[in-house]
Parts: sequence; structure tokens; C-alpha cells
Amino acid sequence: MWGVVGPNAMQSMLLAFNHVHAPRLLANNAVSERKELASQLHHVLGSLAENMGAVKDRTVLYVPKLELVGGGKEAAFATDKDAIQQLEATVVHWNRQIKVVLSRHASAFAEESAGPLDEIKFWTRACDELSGLLSEVQRPEVQHVVELLRVTESNYVVTLEGLSRTIAEQSVEAQDNIRDRKSTRLNSSHPRYL
Repeated sequence: MWGVVGPNAMQSMLLAFNHVHAPRLLANNAVSERKELASQLHHVLGSLAENMGAVKDRTVLYVPKLELVGGGKEAAFATDKDAIQQLEATVVHWNRQIKVVLSRHASAFAEESAGPLDEIKFWTRACDELSGLLSEVQRPEVQHVVELLRVTESNYVVTLEGLSRTIAEQSVEAQDNIRDRKSTRLNSSHPRYL
């Protein structure tokens, strides 16, 4: 695999692990070893994907590639306890990631010495981050995991859905704040607003 790693080493490593190394590692082990190895491997790949997103100033929700009983069909999935446990662990991690982002934007812009331009920058960044996170939650792969776990009546899915609604609400709030700040700036002749 030498010579494959390019300017974006993390992305190259993630692709190599997902498409070359992970399938080989998981195929050549006994069932008991495979379960533990899969759990650790997905933890590493999730961390790698998360760090890759952080470099780009985005929150990335890692979706593990699992061979599911019944090919990922909801009815057959309900009997695959190992896959349920792995996907629930994944959703717990997503919930933590989302809570971190939401906590950064939960309180209104608090710097009293900041001017309107700083507020506009803050809310623009918040809007971008929240919109990106909402896009992640709405990805088909993420929604497939949600549908699979909904069949098992997982409480973690209920939490994720509540957090998704909060993301959408805070995203709208950020958009409203940007519009209001820009409107105030355009309608004011005060030098601080120029």
C-alpha cells in the first residue's frame, strides 16, 4: 500500500481501512474474535472519520459497514444482537457528538464588547455548522441505521430524533439572527454598525 497516501493522509487511511483492511481482518477470524475486532475497528474508523471532519471544521457521523443478517432488512435485523449492539453504540456516539455542537450554540452570543460584525460572523458560523450537522443526520446511511434501530424500539433513536429537531430549531434561530443583524446593520447609521 505504499505510495497510496496523498496530500490528505487521513482520508486515504480511512478509505484503505474501509475497503481493503477491514474486510480482510473481519473475514479471517473466528466469530468471537470477529465481534471484538469489529467493535474496536469501528471505534478507530469512527475516530478517524471524526478527526477528518474536524480538520475541515465539520462534524461527521461515522456509519460502520456491517454485514447484517438478512442483508440489512429491518425484519431480519431484529434478530442480529451483535449488529444491534454495534449500531446502538454508534448512535450513542452520534448523540454525544451532536450534544457537543449544540452546547456551543445553546446560549446566545455573549460577548458584550463584540460589535455587530462579530455577531454576524458568529451566527454565520453557527448556521454553517448546524446546517452541516443537519445534513449529516439526514444522510441516507444515517437514516438507514435509524430505521433499523427503530424496529428494535431503541431508546437511543428517540434521543437522536429529539436532538435532530433541536438542530433544526437552532439552525433556524441562527438564520434569523443573521438576517436580523444584517438588517440592523443596513438600517443603522451608527459608526459601530458600519
